[in-house]
Amino acid sequence: LSPFTADSTDQRQFHRLDGSQVTVDMMHRDAYMPYLQGSGYQAIELAYAGGTAAMDIIVPDDGNFEAFDTSFNKAGYDEIVNGLQPASVTLGLPKFEFTKDFSLPDTLKSMGMIDPFDAARADFSGMTGRQDLFIGDVVHKAFVKVDEKGTEAAAATGVVMQITSAQIVEHDRPFIMVIREAIHGQILFIGRVTDPTH
Repeated sequence: LSPFTADSTDQRQFHRLDGSQVTVDMMHRDAYMPYLQGSGYQAIELAYAGGTAAMDIIVPDDGNFEAFDTSFNKAGYDEIVNGLQPASVTLGLPKFEFTKDFSLPDTLKSMGMIDPFDAARADFSGMTGRQDLFIGDVVHKAFVKVDEKGTEAAAATGVVMQITSAQIVEHDRPFIMVIREAIHGQILFIGRVTDPTH
């Protein structure tokens, strides 16, 4: 909704989980945006143009990423989203780009989707009229790029604003990002940024 400006980007240190550091391009802005200081984390929300999607970024406190990540679930996420309040925020966010491929048969089978992967039991004849089809693989590929112009992921771009006292949120350590559809809250992308350079 409100792009970062290129002249607000400078090089800063990002602290990896193993304690090492890497130099990243860190974007900065001062703005009003939904913010929450929770127990063991800070969260902000960046709105996309059109108001139909948003990116929520949750930064666990230093040294708390693993514990937070392990216990992070939909109920906790909903609590964070519902707790966000307009605040004046000084935001630092690294530029990052990720492409990830996922092969999902094992996951789907563990969820009970067995027959479609079994050549002897699969039945897709209602769709194709053929009896000899089964699923060999299910591949999911995700791409997310965040820079000064916004986000490329679900054909949406953005950053949000609103009201209160200044909070400082510097994303110089691992964080969790969630891109969601804003009307019904459907999660479109979720990821961990543990090293913006990879």
